[in-house]
Amino acid sequence: MSHCVYDHPVWVEDTAKQMHPGGNTLTHQALAACQFDRHDRALDLGCGSGNSLKLLSEMFELTCGVDLSRSLLCTAQLQESNAYLSQAQAEVLPFKNACMDAILCECTLSLFAVDEALTECARVLRASGMLIISDLYIRNTAGQTALQALPGKTCLSRAMPQSQIEAQVQQAGMKILHWSDYSQALRSFPVCNLISATGVDPFDLQIAAARAKLSYFLLIAQKEG
Repeated sequence: MSHCVYDHPVWVEDTAKQMHPGGNTLTHQALAACQFDRHDRALDLGCGSGNSLKLLSEMFELTCGVDLSRSLLCTAQLQESNAYLSQAQAEVLPFKNACMDAILCECTLSLFAVDEALTECARVLRASGMLIISDLYIRNTAGQTALQALPGKTCLSRAMPQSQIEAQVQQAGMKILHWSDYSQALRSFPVCNLISATGVDPFDLQIAAARAKLSYFLLIAQKEG
């Protein structure tokens, strides 16, 4: 697998800081709930600078990471040298069919072409393989337009309602085993860095987030078949 050619914008704040709401604690909880085997293979989809790769490498014999950002992949390689890293699109994964037991997708699904990315996840997961997603979602669809009007294609402007997320996961051929709201983790997340990274005006963000009831979720799904 090869490294990087170009960068893409990301909304995470700093590689030394918490990379997503809930941080390592939420990642640990999700992985523990799935009861993986040491010999399983795991993929971090949108691995960024490699924060979660370190956790995956402690649990799995083989760990892979995919991202579009050259600079973030290089940082990830320094943090977790045993992981196999590849610069690739989530919609066109460089893996053979049914080769992964677990896919972790933290705060990245909303940045992809969701249907295509989920189809690829289902393709590379073995039967009964697990998909773990954490991301933003909205609890008031009436406020979705306000979020979509925010500048740039970020996880903020592309947040979806629970019903839409679940429908897309199921359409890709996966059974939803678990959904939890973790909005408390979102409230404690240092959004000041998120605002500066996306270029969103703080006042506009607060209004749009309030209208849409911006929230945070954890979903665990299993490939059927």
